[in-house]
Amino acid sequence: MTMNIRKQQSEKRVLIMNRAMTVLAAALTLGLAACSTHISRDITDDGRAGQLVFPDREDALIKDGSFPGVDALSQVGKGMSKDQLYNLLGRPHFREGFAGVREWDYLFHFREGDSLRTCQYKLIFDENYRVGSMYWLPEDCASVLKPAASTAPVQ
Repeated sequence: MTMNIRKQQSEKRVLIMNRAMTVLAAALTLGLAACSTHISRDITDDGRAGQLVFPDREDALIKDGSFPGVDALSQVGKGMSKDQLYNLLGRPHFREGFAGVREWDYLFHFREGDSLRTCQYKLIFDENYRVGSMYWLPEDCASVLKPAASTAPVQ
């Protein structure tokens, strides 16, 4: 009798473990699928979007955005790796993830005199997960990378 009880308990544990493994596998599959999604459409192998889509600012994980250094932003260029970008700009501000992701989005703020300007910055990666293209919303936010006109008198 004791042998039958032990066998039943063992079978129950195996059944519970199988169910747990099935649930874990499903969760991992969904998680990886979520990591590999992007919101822009028709991303080419060389890292350009056929249809560029920026996420809603309200969806940012880092709600306050950040104040990037213009020097760091000016170093961003085609061919950079995600690790290099992470070191320059920090983690993406939305729900992109890291592995298998073809775009990163940021919410940046810049001081312009007494006012504050908010811009979105998007990086699209090529098939090797290197920067293929960079975009601003609004587009004229790219002007933050241009050197300021000198106000010093010419002698």
